[in-house]
Amino acid sequence: MNTITFKFNWSIYDIRKLRDALSNSKCLHLTSNFACFLRISFLNFVGERFSSFEFPTLEWELHLNLERGTSKISIWLRQIGPDNIDAIVNTKYKIYAVRYYSESNYHAASSTIIEIAKSTYKFEKNDRLGYFSISLDSVIQSDGSLILQCDVEFDCYNLTLDLQENYRKMLENETFTDFVGDEIIKTHRCVLAQNSAVFQRMFDQSLMAEAQKGEVIISDSSPECVRAMLEFFYTGKINDDILEDHVEDIFAIAHKYEVEKLKYICERFMASKINSGNIVKYCNIITLYGAPTLEERVKAIFDSIKS
Repeated sequence: MNTITFKFNWSIYDIRKLRDALSNSKCLHLTSNFACFLRISFLNFVGERFSSFEFPTLEWELHLNLERGTSKISIWLRQIGPDNIDAIVNTKYKIYAVRYYSESNYHAASSTIIEIAKSTYKFEKNDRLGYFSISLDSVIQSDGSLILQCDVEFDCYNLTLDLQENYRKMLENETFTDFVGDEIIKTHRCVLAQNSAVFQRMFDQSLMAEAQKGEVIISDSSPECVRAMLEFFYTGKINDDILEDHVEDIFAIAHKYEVEKLKYICERFMASKINSGNIVKYCNIITLYGAPTLEERVKAIFDSIKS
């Protein structure tokens, strides 16, 4: 997993004049037999796209909508990409305006930060992240301009590249032969070992029963969860319906066998489901296993309650 952070600044000059012009705008349109007045109902501004050189297929742009007949503006962040549909991206963002006390003294000591929107752990549409309407007068500079800033942090797994690397290593190393035991669930021990450090250690030590018999007995997890983990080993994906029904148990087996990427997916899924009825359960999971992504979400909820 790669974690990347960066900041983007966007200044829109004379936006107060544009708002006033929009309120008063009208255009005379003549036809062969009548004349009519057409009015512009809104203006949409799009900031320059920004991205990280470390992950160029993922980009963002800020949008601002100025609508006729209202004192409010709408602001949101649009995510473009990643191009690779198998990449998992967890985007955290914060959009805010900066108001300076003096036009001639633009520095942090004389400024006020006005938060407009920030990420939650709810699933959002990538083309309208943080969509929010706010009074233009509350964020505008004394000279009629608007200064926006956006902080972005994202975690990214590229599952396709990870799988390609895993199977490339399998071909090169030829570590283990096929594993087909007398269990209902059949798999290849090379796949198990390549995806889990625990399985790797089991099969890498010739004196261990698993290495000698070519068989692993899992007694503390359901067949559904084992199959879900195997599905992830082979495809890099996991069915959403299975996660919905078994996410805590899948997280437990992923923790047991040290499958970090699967743990991360489960944590994100659980974080999106937190509510007042289950937050204690998730606190217990954090205490038992340690789950940094889930813990961050729980802390954010408690911080919001305190404030």
